[in-house]
Amino acid sequence: MLEIARHLARVAQGPADRHMQDALAALEDALADHLAAIETAADDDKADAEDSGEAERERRAWRPLSVTRRDLTTRAHDSPAAAG
Repeated sequence: MLEIARHLARVAQGPADRHMQDALAALEDALADHLAAIETAADDDKADAEDSGEAERERRAWRPLSVTRRDLTTRAHDSPAAAG
């Protein structure tokens, strides 16, 4: 949404009078600063997650478990129900 607002502020500068153009240019600059701050914060959060190992845990959580037919057979034979 901020990028859209920034674009609209830029577009509105064309037909506007001088004072309005100045205000819209200041608004566009402020929006650009906020967008940069958000991007920097996202990059910092990503780096913190990598450093703490949280990102790797999340990646592993989304990986499908690799189970072979042999694993299933071995588990079935090792279970208490198979012994009874």
